[in-house]
Amino acid sequence: MARPNLAGTTRLDRFIAYVNPAWAARRQTARLRFEMAGQFRGAETTRLLQDWVTQSLGIVNPRPWELETLRERSQELNRNNPIASGITDTLVTNVIGPGLQPQSRLRAKELGISDEEAQALRRQAENIFDLWQKKADASNRLNFAGLQALAFRKIVEDGEILANLPMLDDATRPLRRAVELIEADRLGTPFGRKGVYDGVEVGDERKEPQKYWIRKANATSNDYEMPRREWSGIPARDSRGRPLILHNYLLKRPGQIRGIPFFAPALTYFKHTGDYMSAAVVTAKMAAFISLVIIQNDPGQNLLRPPGADDKPQEIWEPGSMLRLQPGESASLLDPKGIGDNFGKVMETGLRILGANCGLPYELLLKDF
Repeated sequence: MARPNLAGTTRLDRFIAYVNPAWAARRQTARLRFEMAGQFRGAETTRLLQDWVTQSLGIVNPRPWELETLRERSQELNRNNPIASGITDTLVTNVIGPGLQPQSRLRAKELGISDEEAQALRRQAENIFDLWQKKADASNRLNFAGLQALAFRKIVEDGEILANLPMLDDATRPLRRAVELIEADRLGTPFGRKGVYDGVEVGDERKEPQKYWIRKANATSNDYEMPRREWSGIPARDSRGRPLILHNYLLKRPGQIRGIPFFAPALTYFKHTGDYMSAAVVTAKMAAFISLVIIQNDPGQNLLRPPGADDKPQEIWEPGSMLRLQPGESASLLDPKGIGDNFGKVMETGLRILGANCGLPYELLLKDF
């Protein structure tokens, strides 16, 4: 029998290998497994964890088709799912509220002025902002507080929002600067354009945003919000370094270029919870009626029916409906099994998971004051 490789072994190992080579081989194999086990249980590759498929950490930004699908599903949930819509409303109400208002805090000593002059400048700055915030929206529909609420709502729903900062020549505005909110769906890469990741053109060295490529919206009244395949490249900053586009999103990883919807980790839970609730409602509605199944024992009996007999069987039942059987037919009671007493517990667990994903406690999630 060939002896095992004894490189790096102790005298005891070599003695055991001389007396019992098979035992020595098992000892060496066990030692190798122990050294490969590592310190973290989460990194094990046991049978119970073999289906845990991971991805390379080098991929920082999601693929464009993934972000598009996440946004579409998040938007659909906010349209049709009362839980998702309620969570978004709660986040907007508790974070933005009536609007975030700045307050002027000038330091008189650092500016070399008196306290009275500093106080006068504070009041002047706050008065100018108060005049501007009423006409902050470039479309003349929202004030600055409304823009904040809408922007944060889209950050929750889409993961990001773009704010264009145009200078408008309008005599009714106290200041030329305005804010134009742009949907994340309009940010994309023109065909054949290089150096652009999903609508954001970045620098070669530090990967800082240099230009944003936005699809133009239609000017017709019927499909105004539908973007066209015409692109407008807006620089991120002007020649003096002032921002022309504000790209607001939650940055979770260094090098992340686009935002990810808040509901992304829990999208499947939203879908399953909604389907479970719909199934419970349908089951309860079925149980409220006496459902019957018509069994034709002898279909040939229908040939003996008298002329003028009603050929349309009754398939829609209401409370108090009467059943008329045809010759050769019998009725069998259909008893749908309900979900049972676990409905409340399952729903509560699901809602707690959804609340944890969005940073809301269960009581605030359901507005249970």
